[in-house]
Amino acid sequence: MVGVQAVDFDFSAQGEEAFLPDTANRLLSVFVFEEARLAGLRLQFGVRYDHSRVRAAESDIFGEGMTRTFDTGSASAGLSRDLARGASLVASATYSQRPPSYQELFANGPHVATGIFEVGDRSLGVERSLGLDLALRRAGDAWSGSAGAFYNRFRDYVALFPSGLVEDDLPVYDYRAVKATFYGVELEGRLRLGKAVGGTWELEGRADWLRATDDTSGQPLPRIAPARLGAALAYAAERFDARLDVLRVARQDRVAVDELPTDAYTMVDVTLTFRLPAGAVALTGFVRGVNLLDEDARTHASLLKEVAPLGRRGVVAGVRATF
Repeated sequence: MVGVQAVDFDFSAQGEEAFLPDTANRLLSVFVFEEARLAGLRLQFGVRYDHSRVRAAESDIFGEGMTRTFDTGSASAGLSRDLARGASLVASATYSQRPPSYQELFANGPHVATGIFEVGDRSLGVERSLGLDLALRRAGDAWSGSAGAFYNRFRDYVALFPSGLVEDDLPVYDYRAVKATFYGVELEGRLRLGKAVGGTWELEGRADWLRATDDTSGQPLPRIAPARLGAALAYAAERFDARLDVLRVARQDRVAVDELPTDAYTMVDVTLTFRLPAGAVALTGFVRGVNLLDEDARTHASLLKEVAPLGRRGVVAGVRATF
């Protein structure tokens, strides 16, 4: 497969809510993907080249205009080995480069949506990373699942870091590039329980754990999601579906400097879905009970976790029409 991608968009924020100058963004990419099979092995290769340009307009508030151009590339290679009973072992390695975004480069003002004063860095360079993935997967009618581990080493990882300063009564966060390491594990599975009460029952499970460190300072990176463990019981019939979801999110106390820990919580949701015959128009109605334990749940990865927790116990209902 050979492809070309082009992106062309302008960004503009006016008035008191403007926290960066008007920018024009251009991207032109070409990529190649190849797959080959050889004696029970599946080999995959991919390469991509990107030419991007970010142009900031001159502004009385943000100063003189500036244009940054970047030439970046990425490459990946993967190997999949078929095993017995529908299982496979998959390994891959990826090298990637990412240019800084217009916000990371030119932000310099209060960002109303996040409640912080964001400061970009016009001198930021290309973010580079090397990643390794290893996974064991199985696909089958009775049960399927996967277990995987990943490791990523970043050079010039770009993220928002608190500066400890205050501007316009808001905490100041700087976009900075640091060396960083990410690694973790991901598990998921599905087990078909059988048929009963006119429908099919399935049990699902998933878990993930992530560790991320700023190698420049040796401190944890900010806003890293904690470990999660989830399970679901699903029922499916011809016109009616039901689902019970339970998700346990662990406490995150491995935090960056000037970052508060986040307490653990358990989310329990129930969803009922029904399909209505309506001729050429397919109608689907649903009723969902959310956060049935009425937990005070906060997303650690959110900049607004202290002021905007997830919703308390509630009910959501609606109808979707497809035509």
